[in-house]
Amino acid sequence: MANKFGELDREHERQEQASKPAPAFKDQVRTLGGDWFQVPPKTREWLATFQDEVEGNEDEKKRRVHGLIARGELHILAGEGGAGKGRFALQLALCLAGAPNGKPFSSRLALNAHPLGKGEKILFLVGEDDAHELHARTFGAAKVEGFNPEHMRTAPSRVLWRSFRGDPWRLVAQSKDNGVEATADFRDLRAYLEENGPWAMIVIDPLSRFLPIEENDNPAMHQAAAEIENLCKVPGNPAVVVVAHTRKPADKGGRVMDLSQHDVRGASAVVNAARLVIMLAPGAEYVTVNGKGEVVETEAANARTIREHSVRVAIVKDNVGAKGRPFTLNFHLDGGLRAETESERTERRKKQWGHGLPPKPVKAKPESKAKGGAPTSDDDGGFQS
Repeated sequence: MANKFGELDREHERQEQASKPAPAFKDQVRTLGGDWFQVPPKTREWLATFQDEVEGNEDEKKRRVHGLIARGELHILAGEGGAGKGRFALQLALCLAGAPNGKPFSSRLALNAHPLGKGEKILFLVGEDDAHELHARTFGAAKVEGFNPEHMRTAPSRVLWRSFRGDPWRLVAQSKDNGVEATADFRDLRAYLEENGPWAMIVIDPLSRFLPIEENDNPAMHQAAAEIENLCKVPGNPAVVVVAHTRKPADKGGRVMDLSQHDVRGASAVVNAARLVIMLAPGAEYVTVNGKGEVVETEAANARTIREHSVRVAIVKDNVGAKGRPFTLNFHLDGGLRAETESERTERRKKQWGHGLPPKPVKAKPESKAKGGAPTSDDDGGFQS
């Protein structure tokens, strides 16, 4: 029977999965590769990368390239409600599927989206948003990225979604022995992915919506994470991105460095399983626009200053490379996200530090340490760009 993603004979699927013998342990034990000591590993496949702004020759710049989304790995995209997590994921996906210049968020940053391979697609499992919200985000992203008719024809066929708003669809459930097991819904999803690949990225937004288990139950969340990691093995070796909330709101200034991987809400098991954790913290920027809403210089005719919401993006955990420096994205008037301009960055720095340059990192003195041994400082240690 053809898979319609929800119309399989689920009992037959359960029996088929149960009948497959598990590989013997001895058959899976390996030795270290004989050439691993001399031959460097293959370059990791990244869907998106970014580069710190550094002076120097090309070799030095290459060493400062950091990964953002890696194929075959589990990622967490975390932040408080309304920080822009879903918007960030969708706009990045649209850029992967056909952005005009491969620079997500109309980026002045060295932020690159690596085009999808032949036939590759991206799937969004959306738990809380409906078609209207996805439409608004897509429209905003197209405005910021400058999609032309050709790109508008390409991207829609490569970014797929299904909304589960009001639908009790679940990835895992409690088993008879009080453990956690994959549901028939999850097996249905796996079968769909196997039949309709290859896939480049799978986004689960938010993860808590699809897990009917206590999110602070570490053993249960550990088993749930193991099931979700299996999605990385479907055709295409996709990146799996789960959207999560933080335990506490970020500071008003959007200082992501005040948050860490430990601020992801729920048990630590999913964070431990994820290879990369990307944190978003909301903030606000003041920009000057003309009558059309375009950013202009202050002296321009009909210019006015408006408050534009922004989001600070930082990798707070990275098991596959260097974290890199955080960067800021602003919410465009049409609803998309775009990188801050040079003038906006200078203005932000002036508001934070009174001048256009970041402060030099201050080495904390032993006597200036706060309770628990954490250095105290009013600046951000030079981490914000």
